[in-house]
Amino acid sequence: AVLFADAIVLIMAQKLVPSLCNHCKEDYHPSQDEYDMLGKFYGDKNFSELGFQYNDNLTLKKAVGCKQCIFTGYSGQIALQEVLERTPELNRLISENAPMEEIHNQALKDGMISLNQDGIYKIMNGDCDFKKIQEAFLPGRF
Repeated sequence: AVLFADAIVLIMAQKLVPSLCNHCKEDYHPSQDEYDMLGKFYGDKNFSELGFQYNDNLTLKKAVGCKQCIFTGYSGQIALQEVLERTPELNRLISENAPMEEIHNQALKDGMISLNQDGIYKIMNGDCDFKKIQEAFLPGRF
């Protein structure tokens, strides 16, 4: 484990999800329940850091469908990315064979953004929708 910890510089994961068609995606106002689900998926205690507050002006984008996207509402893909950078504290935890949950929590403290979090960020910026992010995380999906 010590050699592995010393060898790590950066670990990156990515997952591709369909992106909304730029020609036909439309604004909509999410319900409070949908907003709360986004917060849970992101991680409630960090969701407010994104700066998107629930109010009457909050808009997200939804798939519609047009000739450009063959009436699917989606065109191309967008990458969800998770980047884990090596820190002294992570090195210590790895070399001590700490439980994975402890290593993951430390990585988040050190600034790692998870795949889930990057997906929610991209939803809030109008690049994709929650439906496709949820589908990407169903068991058996790569």
